[in-house]
Amino acid sequence: HVNTIYAPGSKSYVNGYIALARDITEIRKQQQLIKTQRDDITSSINYARKIQLNLLPHEQHFAEYFACHFILYRPKDIVSGDFYWVQRLGDKLVVVLADCTGHGVPGAFMTLLGLNMLNSIVLDAQLAEPGMILNELEKRLEDYFQKQIATEKMNDGMELTVCVIDKNQKDISYACAGSRFLIHGDNGFTMFKGNNEHIGDAKPEEFPGYITHYTSFGEEETLYLFSDGFQDQFGGVNNKKFSFRRLLELFESNINMQLPEQRKMIESEFDAWRGEHPQTDDVAVIGLRRKDV
Repeated sequence: HVNTIYAPGSKSYVNGYIALARDITEIRKQQQLIKTQRDDITSSINYARKIQLNLLPHEQHFAEYFACHFILYRPKDIVSGDFYWVQRLGDKLVVVLADCTGHGVPGAFMTLLGLNMLNSIVLDAQLAEPGMILNELEKRLEDYFQKQIATEKMNDGMELTVCVIDKNQKDISYACAGSRFLIHGDNGFTMFKGNNEHIGDAKPEEFPGYITHYTSFGEEETLYLFSDGFQDQFGGVNNKKFSFRRLLELFESNINMQLPEQRKMIESEFDAWRGEHPQTDDVAVIGLRRKDV
């Protein structure tokens, strides 16, 4: 940093200079170290994203199991705290969409735990009743976290929707843990809910366990599963939440399109609403039509 010293009363005759210098070698080293660590962490998380995506059901499974479908999956921070899962058990299809506590790396670890437990509960234990699946998931998650010492115990949980489609029946059984979903039929959209308590929540003594419900679900009807990431996204002119009302209106306005086209319109609306605002939470939206073969 250099300043010029002029002769008294002159702006052209230079008497000398004053220079100030400091050694920034250590600062540069620290900056380079931080950049290297940041790049390593980002690279590791990007690799974790590949692992997480490979553990989710492949698109071809949905194409095999359903007449038509779409999946909109948008993590907030590379990896996601939302996950979806589908498996066939005899004549039944078990479909799950879940929103775990948090997002990013902590949420992603919870999704791995949830996926592993669902594989064990449904495929190994052969459970295909939605309420029983949630009750068993609650028990196993509680057992898992009780192994930690009290000072490290975390209040982690999940919002889940579990739907079971029997190809021999024209209805669907379901159970919800703090979530909701939609079915579109001849009478428009109908919203379904179950228990308000999330998996992992502290439960009152009188809590009866998660309950299985039933409703009709024919070939011409469409099932919509979603986490709360879309409706909670801040944006628009006044930077407000998108809201469930707008989400329902969005589904209604695109209902006559094929499901893959609906996905494009829904994703476009999300991007337009978000604009330059950061993504608020992980987003997962799934549309399904049954196929009885």
